[in-house]
Amino acid sequence: MPGYDKRIAPRLHVTAANYVVYTEGSGAIRDLSVGGVFIEDASPLPEGTVFGFDLRLGTELVPVRGVVRRSVPGTGMGVQFQGLAGESRNKVERFVAGLEKALLPPKQAAAPPKA
Repeated sequence: MPGYDKRIAPRLHVTAANYVVYTEGSGAIRDLSVGGVFIEDASPLPEGTVFGFDLRLGTELVPVRGVVRRSVPGTGMGVQFQGLAGESRNKVERFVAGLEKALLPPKQAAAPPKA
């Protein structure tokens, strides 16, 4: 089925100041969810590769492990987090919650009651 999205959580776009560093290279984060990340990298790792990396989310450095689920040469790779728990999970969840909050429209001021 075209356009079918198997992700558990919605992905959110991230600013260029956030990136990933790993032994084989580094790249900007294009989008992020509590389940994974898309890393921009002209030479992405092959699908099925399991590796450890550090997410730079604002001022936080978050160590994680993941598996490459999608590899797009010249573009990047979709990585599913593996065993994300404890403080690392908390940091990712807080960052994603902040992204979600920034997407919400500002609340309208309540109109005064009519007399």
